[in-house]
Amino acid sequence: MAGIIILASTAPAPQQAPGLFTGGIIPMLLIFAVFYFMILYPQSKQRRQHEAFLKGIKKGDEVLTQSGIIGKIHSIKDGEVTLELGRDHKVRFLTRTLAGPYTPAKAEQKEEK
Repeated sequence: MAGIIILASTAPAPQQAPGLFTGGIIPMLLIFAVFYFMILYPQSKQRRQHEAFLKGIKKGDEVLTQSGIIGKIHSIKDGEVTLELGRDHKVRFLTRTLAGPYTPAKAEQKEEK
């Protein structure tokens, strides 16, 4: 049995598993933070501004609906608003469909500059 040579091989050192914080949680937290500040926060800010607008509307305000209709508020009641679109033309809308106050574009100022 002298002819049998046993070769000793060295096993590679075991790889250490990545730590809990470096491997998974920190990158996920960073992705969530970027997602929050780029998408969720601006949407919630816009929603708060829209709710403040809806609470502050009153009769006589000129508003723009989400469908692009411009009108003057004739009456407000129970989640509905009646817009006066012209003489003897009144249309009822849900208050949540109002996009915001109507501010006409100042074409004259743009032409002067």
